[in-house]
Amino acid sequence: MTSGATASDTAGPHRPSRKAAALAAVAFVAGAQIAGGIGVPFTDPGSDWYLNLQKAPFNPPPWVFGPVWGVLYVVIGLAAFIAWLAPPGKNRTLALRWWTVQLLLNASWTPVFFGARLPGWGLALLLGVDVAVAASFVYLLRTDKRAGWMFLPYLMWVLFATSLNAWIVAAN
Repeated sequence: MTSGATASDTAGPHRPSRKAAALAAVAFVAGAQIAGGIGVPFTDPGSDWYLNLQKAPFNPPPWVFGPVWGVLYVVIGLAAFIAWLAPPGKNRTLALRWWTVQLLLNASWTPVFFGARLPGWGLALLLGVDVAVAASFVYLLRTDKRAGWMFLPYLMWVLFATSLNAWIVAAN
C-alpha cells in the first residue's frame, strides 16, 4: 500500500481465509433457507380456505412451489456471498442491505397470506418484495455481475408470484 492508503482504499475482492469464506457461504445460504422455512408451518395448500380461492388459470400445482423456492433460496444466499466477497464500498453495502430487506419481507409473506389468510396484505407485502428484490438485483449487478445475474430468476419468480397473488385478490 502506498503511504496514506487504507485497506478499504485498495482495489480487489475481499479475501477472507478459506475457512471464513466457507462459513460465510454457509451462513448466507442458511440465512436464506431459514427465511424461507419461516413460512412452512403456515403453508397448507390443501386447506379448504386455499382450495376454495379462485386462482389464476396459470397457477402452478402446489407441489411446484417447494422445489422452486428451495433452489432459489440457495441461489439467493450464494449471490449475497459473492457480493460479500467484493471490495467494500457503497454498492456492496447497498446490495447486502437490500438483500436483507427483501429476505425479511419475503419471510413475512407466508404467515400473512396463509397464516392470517389475508391475500390483500400478502399482495402489499409482495409489492414491497418486488421493489426490494429489484433494488438488490441492481446493486448486486453493480457489485459483482455474477451475483446480480444469479438474482434474475428470483426477480422473475417474485414478479410471477405477485401476479398469482394479485389474481387471487381480484377474483375473490
